[in-house]
Amino acid sequence: MNRLENASSALPTPDPQATLAYTPITLPMRGQRPLELRLAAPVQGESLPIVILSHGLGPSQ
Repeated sequence: MNRLENASSALPTPDPQATLAYTPITLPMRGQRPLELRLAAPVQGESLPIVILSHGLGPSQ
């Protein structure tokens, strides 16, 4: 283990929760291939934050 792995092992984490996923969600993109998304959310909860992860528009498009 390196120093960061040792430090990260001490971070608190929530208990596992059941999730629901919808995939693929396809959005048309003018002049490009359609954008495929995956939506995952906890089965229970309210006022949950939205987190968007994107790898960007690199050369692979």
